[in-house]
Amino acid sequence: MGEIKKYVVRYGPEQRIGERSYEATVEDGQAMEHTVAGLSKGTWHFALKAIDTNGLESEWSESVSKTIVR
Repeated sequence: MGEIKKYVVRYGPEQRIGERSYEATVEDGQAMEHTVAGLSKGTWHFALKAIDTNGLESEWSESVSKTIVR
């Protein structure tokens, strides 16, 4: 891949990446963090992929999860 242009973050309560309900695009390919606000109580799963300046996409990353307990 060339220089990273942006990231796509896919997240939701669903464990399978393809079934997740939400997606956020981080337009700054040099960003090292992104905040997802307003998550409701429960376990949320996240994965991301990078898109380079030529439009080539990486595979989805391994998923990570976070449990919200309010």
